[in-house]
Amino acid sequence: MDIHLPDGDIADILDHPLVRGLLELAADGAVVVDAASRQVLATNARARDLLGLREEARGSCCRETLRSEVCKDSCPLDRALQGLPPEVVLTLLLHRHDDGPAVHADARSLVLRDQQGRPVALIELLRAREGKGEGEPAGAEPAEAAPAASANLAEAERLAIRRALEQAQGNHSAAARMLGIDRSTLWRKLKRMELVAAR
Repeated sequence: MDIHLPDGDIADILDHPLVRGLLELAADGAVVVDAASRQVLATNARARDLLGLREEARGSCCRETLRSEVCKDSCPLDRALQGLPPEVVLTLLLHRHDDGPAVHADARSLVLRDQQGRPVALIELLRAREGKGEGEPAGAEPAEAAPAASANLAEAERLAIRRALEQAQGNHSAAARMLGIDRSTLWRKLKRMELVAAR
């Protein structure tokens, strides 16, 4: 899935309401990676827990942070940037940094693009898989976890829209500009989410 953001620097990306919402609200682990440098920009508490990290991994290479064999063979960032469909979920075997047992996790990639459509960052949503043994292979699988990841994205989108409207004091045009979307797109999203009555 691609998310288009207003132009800005990395701090603007991390401060965007949708990205902030995903980092704060997602039940999944979230790792934000710079598309050009492949450096980790941010992780949420759930991602740090899954990966056995004691602190934020900001500035480290995503491959070193995720510590998965899939990163060598079928990099989730490369896959997302190649435009593979969002319903593809990779199963990763994550080798924890605290030497705890390896964890199988479903990974879903969200590409953050600037207004020209260039990829600027990627959010890797990670969800631990229940009942999968350490010796089982990892790789691309049908989207068993896609509904959960989609639900988290929908909730983060709802939160981002509410925050933008609050910051804009209810002004739909200003909120749409903050979100990097057209005013009519914001209106359709508000109607779909039943946050406003139909005209």
